[in-house]
Amino acid sequence: MIIMPYNKYLANPKISPKARRYISREISKKTRAGYPRKQAIAIAHSKARAKGYKVPMP
Repeated sequence: MIIMPYNKYLANPKISPKARRYISREISKKTRAGYPRKQAIAIAHSKARAKGYKVPMP
């Protein structure tokens, strides 16, 4: 089971559960790599859109 930290961008009902999991994992990876939280969120959303998930702009 994946425990997702609260994120106001992930609380958007327009994002599918699969996209939420992907974005959450990407945010975790980027924050562990040392990126600032807001930048990690933007990168994760961008990568999700590039993979084909329907994700609104943060």
